[in-house]
This record gives sequence, structure tokens and C-alpha cells, in this order.
Amino acid sequence: TEPGAPRRQTWLFVPDYDRALFDDFEANPIGEGPVEILFAGRVEENKGVFDLLRACEMLNSAGKRPYRFHIHGEGDALEPLRQAAAASPS
Repeated sequence: TEPGAPRRQTWLFVPDYDRALFDDFEANPIGEGPVEILFAGRVEENKGVFDLLRACEMLNSAGKRPYRFHIHGEGDALEPLRQAAAASPS
């Protein structure tokens, strides 16, 4: 920061979740299997869920390694997202 400039407050964010919710997931060894990406939140267009679908399509079309996105949440875009994902080539 510049001399005399106000200092910005830094906030530490530590997510809190119940690890038991993820007990049935097995971790893939690094370099094997698909890359698993999780979105957890409101499934709304303005939250970028359709951008995630496009990102998945782009990553999978690169052909280096498969990518799988998991969408967990509810919202007005959930059903349209499901339909778009079903129609997606990836």
C-alpha cells in the first residue's frame, strides 16, 4: 500500500461443513479419472451456472482429461440447466 493509504480489512473465511456428507465419495488419484468440480449454491442464471456448462464443454473438447461438474442446489435455472446438459455433447 502507498504511504497514507487506508488499510483494507482482511477477512479469513473458513467453510464449515459436515464431512460425513462426503463419506461416500472416493477420491480419484491425481492424474486418473475425471476431474470432479463441485458447484454448491443457488442454481440461477445470474450465478453463472450456464457458464459452468460451457466451461465443461470447452474443457472436455480439449481432450486432455475428462471433466465432470456436480451441481448441488436449487433454483429457477435447475431444470433448464438439466435440459441443456442433456443436450450437450460433453
